[in-house]
Amino acid sequence: MYPDIVFGAGAFNTQYNYDKLDDISEVLKCAIESGIVAIDTAAFYGPSEILVGEALAKLPFKREEYMLCSKCCRWETNEFEFSRDAVRRSVNRSLERLKSPYLDVLYIHDVEFGDPDQVIKAIEAAFELKRENIVRNVGISGYPLDILLKCVKLVNEKLDDKLDCVLSYCNLTLQNNLLLEYEPKFKDLGVKYVLNASPLSMTLLRNDKTHDFHPAQPDLRARADKIGEELQAEGLSYATVALEYAFHAWKGKPTVLGLRTIEETKQALKDYKQGIKESNPVWDRVIAEFGEFHNVTWEEELPKKVRHLWDALQI
Repeated sequence: MYPDIVFGAGAFNTQYNYDKLDDISEVLKCAIESGIVAIDTAAFYGPSEILVGEALAKLPFKREEYMLCSKCCRWETNEFEFSRDAVRRSVNRSLERLKSPYLDVLYIHDVEFGDPDQVIKAIEAAFELKRENIVRNVGISGYPLDILLKCVKLVNEKLDDKLDCVLSYCNLTLQNNLLLEYEPKFKDLGVKYVLNASPLSMTLLRNDKTHDFHPAQPDLRARADKIGEELQAEGLSYATVALEYAFHAWKGKPTVLGLRTIEETKQALKDYKQGIKESNPVWDRVIAEFGEFHNVTWEEELPKKVRHLWDALQI
C-alpha cells in the first residue's frame, strides 16, 4: 500500500513560514509524479490539511492516484481529546479540509498522552469509521515504542479488529535505531505496516540549527552538533548522510519525511536512490561517535498519571 517515501506535510504550517515556500501545488505535483504518492498530515499541524487540500484541488490527479493519511485526537491547540465524538468531529473536519470523501489512513495521534481506556475508545471509534468506509486503514502514532507496543497488545485483547499501521518518529536514525528491534514485534501482533517518521530526528541530524522546541537533553544535542560540525568539515551533508542511512536500514518499508520544497523533494529522492543502493562506512562511524548517546531516548512531558497507567499495564 505505502510507497517507500511518504510526504510529510507537517511543515506546511505557520511554524515554518509556509508563505515563503514554493507553490505547494507544484511541490505535491513533483512528489506524486516522482512516486511519492502518500501524503501525511494531521489535525494538529495548523493549516496543513487546508493547504494540502487546496493544493491537490489544483492538480489533475484522480483521488485514487494518491493516499491521504491524517491523525486525530490532538488538536492544533495542543489539546488532546480521545473520545468517540472527537474522532468523528476531527475526521469530518479533515475530509472537508482535504476535499476528499475518505482517508486512506487515520491515526490516533500520540497515544502516549491518553490513558489506555481513553485510547481504546478512540481506536474503537476509528474502526467504526473503517466499517463505514470513511477511512480505509486505522493506525496509532507516537514516540515511546514501549507504549506503542502495549497499545497494540491492548487492541488485540480488547477489540475484534487489528491495527493496520503503527507510526513512530525519531526511532530509526543515526542516533537511535530501536525501531529495528521493535518492528518484528509489531508484525507478530498483526500490524501490516510499520512506519518510520522523522529520520532527521526533528532537525537534530542536520547542519542547520536544531529547532528550539526539540526535547532532547542538552548533552545529546551537543554531541549531535559536534558530529555535524565534523561532517561539514569533511564536505559532507549531515542530512544526506542521515537520510541515506535511514532509507538503507528501512529498505522496502515506508519512511515519513517532512518536505517543503521541490528542491527538498528532489534531494530526498536522490538520497533514497543512493541509500538503498549500497552501505556507507560513514554511517558506522557516526553511530560509534554517538557513543553513550546511541539509542538514548528523551523523556516527553507526559502527565505523570498517564505514564503511570501505561507503565502499570500488565500486558
